[in-house]
Amino acid sequence: MASSREVKKLVEILESIDDWEKDGSSEAKELCLSLIPSHNDEDLKLRRCLYEVCRYAVVGKLPATAAASFLQELSEAQDVIPSIIIDIVSVLDVEVGTSEDKTHRPNFISLLQECSKFIPESTLKVHLDAETLSSLSLIQSQKLFDQRCIKVKTRLFYRQDKFNLLREESEGYSKLAVELGQDLDGSLTSAELLQRVMALIGHFSLDPNRVLDIMLEAVECHTSDKQLLLLPVLRSCNGSTRTLCQILGFKFQQYSESTSSTPASLYQAAALLVHTDLVSIDELYSHLSPMDDRILKQHKEVLQKGRRGAQKTTIAVTVSKEDDSDVVITEQPEENQKVGLVRSLLELADWQKAEWILVRLPPFAATGDPAVAKALCQLLHAIIEPVYRPLAPKPARGRPIAIKVPANKESANNCNTAYQAHSIEDFKTFVFPMLTQLGLHVSSDPVLLAKILRIGRDYVQQHWNPSPTAEQFPTDPLCLMWLDCVDEVVLPSLSLLPCNCSLAEETWGMLKCLPYQVRYRLYGQWKNASYLSDIVILNARANTLDRAKYIMKRLTKESVKQSGRQLGKLSHSNPGIVFEYVASQIQKYDNFIGPVVDSLKYLTPLAYDVLSYCLIEALGNPDKQKLKQEDTNLSQWLQGLAQFAGAVFRKYTIELTGLLQYVANQLKSGKSFDLLVLKEVVVKMSGIELMEEVTQSQLQALAGGELLRAEGGYFNQVRNTKKSSQRLREALMESALGVPLCILIAQQRQSVIFVETTSCHLKLLSKLYDQCQDTLVQFGGFLATSLLPQDYSSKFPPFDDLVRKYFLQVDTAFFLERPRLAHNINSRIEGLKRASKTGSDLAKAEKDCVETEMKALIDRVRPLPICKELSVHLFTTFWSLSLYDIWVPESRYQEEISRQEQAIAELESNAEMNMSKRKKEKDRCETMMKRLGEERDRQKEQHLRIMAWLEPASKTWFKSSASLKSRMATHFFQQCAFPRCCFTAMDAVFCAKFVQIMHQLKTPHFSTLLFYDRVFADQSVSLAVASCTENEASRYGRFLCCLLEEIMEWHKSQDNYDKHCSNFPGFISAMRVDGAVQLEYKDFRHICFKWHYKTTKAMLACLESKDYNQIRNAILVLIKILPHFPVVSSLGVALEKRIDLLREAEKPERPDLSALANSYLGKLRSRRSTFILESQFHNKEDKKSQDTEPGQAATKKAGAESESMPSGDKSRSSNGTSVSETTSLKSHTSAGSPDQSASVNSSSSLTSRPSASSAASSSGNATSSAPRSTNTQAKTTGGSSGGTGASTSAGTSGGGSSSVKSSEHSGSKERSDAKSDSKSTDRKSSATTSAKATQGSASQSPSPRDRTDRTERPDVSMSPSSSSSAKKTKQPSSREEEKDAKRRKTDKDESVVDAGDRKKDKDRDRERSRDHEKTEEKSAKGDRKRDRDDAIDLERESKRHRTDESSKASSSGGGSTSTTSKHDGEDRHEKRHKSGDTDKRASDKQDKSSGASSGGSRTGKSPAGSSSLNGSAATGSSSDSKSRASASAASKKEDRSSKDKEKEKEKDKYKTQRSSRHS
Repeated sequence: MASSREVKKLVEILESIDDWEKDGSSEAKELCLSLIPSHNDEDLKLRRCLYEVCRYAVVGKLPATAAASFLQELSEAQDVIPSIIIDIVSVLDVEVGTSEDKTHRPNFISLLQECSKFIPESTLKVHLDAETLSSLSLIQSQKLFDQRCIKVKTRLFYRQDKFNLLREESEGYSKLAVELGQDLDGSLTSAELLQRVMALIGHFSLDPNRVLDIMLEAVECHTSDKQLLLLPVLRSCNGSTRTLCQILGFKFQQYSESTSSTPASLYQAAALLVHTDLVSIDELYSHLSPMDDRILKQHKEVLQKGRRGAQKTTIAVTVSKEDDSDVVITEQPEENQKVGLVRSLLELADWQKAEWILVRLPPFAATGDPAVAKALCQLLHAIIEPVYRPLAPKPARGRPIAIKVPANKESANNCNTAYQAHSIEDFKTFVFPMLTQLGLHVSSDPVLLAKILRIGRDYVQQHWNPSPTAEQFPTDPLCLMWLDCVDEVVLPSLSLLPCNCSLAEETWGMLKCLPYQVRYRLYGQWKNASYLSDIVILNARANTLDRAKYIMKRLTKESVKQSGRQLGKLSHSNPGIVFEYVASQIQKYDNFIGPVVDSLKYLTPLAYDVLSYCLIEALGNPDKQKLKQEDTNLSQWLQGLAQFAGAVFRKYTIELTGLLQYVANQLKSGKSFDLLVLKEVVVKMSGIELMEEVTQSQLQALAGGELLRAEGGYFNQVRNTKKSSQRLREALMESALGVPLCILIAQQRQSVIFVETTSCHLKLLSKLYDQCQDTLVQFGGFLATSLLPQDYSSKFPPFDDLVRKYFLQVDTAFFLERPRLAHNINSRIEGLKRASKTGSDLAKAEKDCVETEMKALIDRVRPLPICKELSVHLFTTFWSLSLYDIWVPESRYQEEISRQEQAIAELESNAEMNMSKRKKEKDRCETMMKRLGEERDRQKEQHLRIMAWLEPASKTWFKSSASLKSRMATHFFQQCAFPRCCFTAMDAVFCAKFVQIMHQLKTPHFSTLLFYDRVFADQSVSLAVASCTENEASRYGRFLCCLLEEIMEWHKSQDNYDKHCSNFPGFISAMRVDGAVQLEYKDFRHICFKWHYKTTKAMLACLESKDYNQIRNAILVLIKILPHFPVVSSLGVALEKRIDLLREAEKPERPDLSALANSYLGKLRSRRSTFILESQFHNKEDKKSQDTEPGQAATKKAGAESESMPSGDKSRSSNGTSVSETTSLKSHTSAGSPDQSASVNSSSSLTSRPSASSAASSSGNATSSAPRSTNTQAKTTGGSSGGTGASTSAGTSGGGSSSVKSSEHSGSKERSDAKSDSKSTDRKSSATTSAKATQGSASQSPSPRDRTDRTERPDVSMSPSSSSSAKKTKQPSSREEEKDAKRRKTDKDESVVDAGDRKKDKDRDRERSRDHEKTEEKSAKGDRKRDRDDAIDLERESKRHRTDESSKASSSGGGSTSTTSKHDGEDRHEKRHKSGDTDKRASDKQDKSSGASSGGSRTGKSPAGSSSLNGSAATGSSSDSKSRASASAASKKEDRSSKDKEKEKEKDKYKTQRSSRHS
């Protein structure tokens, strides 16, 4: 800025010429004189000002005289001015000479002429051009002047005054060689040698450049001592630096152009001159070949070629022997003189000059040379020696390094070399930069690598904080340098060291001190990036992969040891490549897991750690789908990796923190697929497995203590997983991931259906939910059993925080809270025992402890909005207790103790076993027996303690209001029993046991009957089945199985019922002023049948729903309850036929459902022999006799029963079977034709129920309609006696008319067919049976008007008049039975003769006839019992309407039954006489149909067929059964063929309906 101001000021002065003449000259002079000081920048300012004055004179703005006068004054004032003026004049001479404007030339000449007065002439001749000198007349002729200049230059530059060639002056050069090559004994100094050389040059006129060349040759040939002597001589030669560089460059270029390689002596001499600063590295570098651009291009080409080859290593390429001749041999790379110079510099320990060259070359281009790598390694040995020697054990210190390096920085600066490091801080200067440049080629010196690793291990152990709260990645620069060293040097170098196990151990010794996050980051860089850095490591990767493929192809179960050793050797150097390929094979072949896991026992700890990283990397691969293509199952590769991870982590000691954190991260992001990995790891390492298909013995063992669970509760032996379980526990404790994982799994379980995959198949969502549930139970159970109680209690949040803060559901929160509650109770009790309390005081104190802890938990639960309807005491008690608390599996304990005793006996009898081993095993068994006994006693104490607290506590669980009983039962089932029974199989058993305990404790205001009625209500069962997942359905089925087991135990005998149910508040049927009315045993049996019936109804509805989940869950529930359901043969046949149809229909589209149905069908058929008739299940005779009781007693009984039933079920019968329901069930059990089956809609019939109002209207209309509806009453009486009645459904909903009409039409048609052709084999047996059963009903319809009355009038079948009418018409029915019996006896003899003529195998037919006769006799007996039972049901259902109108309706309906029976008998008699033998068989089938409708065949035909039950019942069963038995044996083959054809048609119809729904 100052220069511009002064120049501007001078320009202003020059612009005004008038001012210049007056005062401008003096001002300009002062300005220029002020700029004269000796500073360089001020000199430039002065030159600029003088230049402006001269320029103004040249352009004519300033007179030449004035300018010259001004310049002269300045020259006189300062001596430097003339020299500056000459320079300015020279510049102006060039500018004016080259300018196109020739007008300035005269002005310039004038200025020079004026300046020549004070500037010497000689100075002007030196600086000015010849033309200018001629214009100034300083020379005579320009031409002569040019000629003389040429002659002088020729004489100066082309005349030889010195000898350059050796032959030109051989004597002088010979003496010079002698002087330079003589042996030195120390007497000759550098000064003397220089003096002699100078003398030889002067005496023999030797060319100095040639002398320098010879001296360089001497430096190359001499040893280091003589080189040191010659270096001062070279340094003394003034101006020899550039000359030496040119001479050296000429030598290098000569070798690069020739075929011979550059000698090492030249590299050493050049390095020595560079090291001593005699030659500049910058100037010499340009003379070296090849050029940097060419080196970089060659490096890129080689690296790209290697990377392309690495990409092809995954493809198996086979090259034949014939192709060997086509292999192109690449030419040897050209010599790199820069690399040779680097090697020599490193040998001189001149790291700075060597690094200057290295940074200009591509990575590892120089250190890839073995000589350079060796020199650099030797230098590193010398530098780190002071740091390594104190750390190394004495045998590992080795010999001192040959290279001498300065000991400190001061001495190193004098000789320009690297110096030794005395601390880790000194590594920043030389060691880390050297290692970075060396890179993976440090593998050329494994000893150096081991030293570096040991130093690094010591530093990491001292400076890295191993606590979990420490920073994952360091911020200290030195720590980062160490990580870079491991990343760029150590791990890549390990890849080039085949089978070096010791170095792998040294590497792990350093890496194990780092957190897993840092290690995995290093492994990822090593595996994915380091192998692409250099062609050498690329080749190593390809060779390793080929070798891994070779080994894995030959790995079998038999060759595990040999292949495992080879795999272990291969993994020492390249574990990432090996395990990546191994993981890929496991993902494809899951049967490969076992041999691979066994073969990994020869790995190093580093290889195990890399294996863990590779597993996590494979699991997190974003390119792989974790679902199969149909999106309903997890992918096979994920399942394989999960199983492999569990097996590997169990067998080998590998850090688990990384895998656990990966699963936690996946859960945080809302993904639950990888929970499969955690589940497999916990199963394999702890032995805790969540099994749905557990045996009863295992389930009992799981209800015991920890030891019993370990011995008999799991398929795996838990004691074999003790070490692995401890490792898993330690990993969870150290990483603090146990509680977070548990809470994350619980949250994912709640949100998986809504967040995970909203568009996925329901089957997949069910599996994901089950996976979350199973993993939660498994993982939570592991934490509860493996952690110390105090650790568990302190680490898990309190219950209210789990619900409020973490938003866990009640079942999950209580599941996590139970272990803490048990620990708190046990710790208090242990404190009491230590206080030496005994007897009653101890028992009371223990009870107080339980009460105190439970009260504290209740106080936490009470503010939470989780139990609004139930008592908080009941709610908390139910959810906080476990099966361990309320039930002691003493038999299971005794089994385990007996097993140990048996093992001891076997040991004593085993003489071949070693004595010491036998003693050891015996001691173990005895210890186990003792521990099991102690554990049993502790559980008994806990059970007694809990029961002592429960007994008084149960008194406050339910409110006293009788109207709330039904609601309380419903709420208890919805909020407690059902959610928990679906949680685990143990909880399912607990729910059943807890209900039994509530019953046994005689809990006030708790109705066991109402609760069971809620559980087995058809809607409850169907909704529960539809809402469950697959595993929940199995648990729900186990819950029902336990309840049914208890129910059937009570049902078995009167004694059992009296012992467990009589005088229990749970079985009160009504409350009266004089006391409670207990449910009688016979009524309980009716209710049991109702529960069985409703369960069957619900199962059939689910099986017919076409929904995958409902069908699957229904079958699963049926499998679970198979030991106790079905029991009644009619219900079993209904289920069997439905399952059989389902199996065939689902086979092509959903084969998994077909296989499941087939499995259940086989089990069901195997239990067919245990089925009983309905008449055997509950006594129908008692029921019928109750219907005949007149007046008030029956009314009171019905009222009591109605009071005991839920409000929603008061309109139903005591066994819960309405007329429409039984009709629907019969449609399932019927073997009739498709037309008949279609006449009754199963779904609509099952849901339609006669209401109380409809029953009242039916009863009220009975009197007025009795004279016109005699046939109708007979029909309805038959329906009630058989437990069915389609007319009831018709009278109530209007839907029965079509069913009856279609049945009548079907019956007429079948009668005509039977009369026309009796031997037709293509007629359906079931249709014939149904037709014969409805024949009696059809014969009672004399006119269409009567049929219309039956369908349009209100039905009276629900009225008590039906039973009264049956009683009044009993005697006429007996007379008709006697007549019919005589006719049947005659027909029996004829049928036997006819059958004997047609049968070939008489013995087989006789045996079948005998069996069938017995069955039919039982059916006949059951008919009478069913009549009585149905009468009881009808009486209870019409409680409020048993008035005087009922008596009138009963009297008006008399005689109908006898009429029906009479018509039925006459019809059969007329048919037998008209049709001969064929009609005999047809008649026999008719009798069989009637008997089946009355008894065992009550599995149902169509509703029309059910209406003739009364007629068949009135004919008697004793004589009929004998006649039917013989006729049945004759027609059994015909029936079998007809049934098969009917079955096929039903299947075809089912498939047609299914396909139409799908379309």
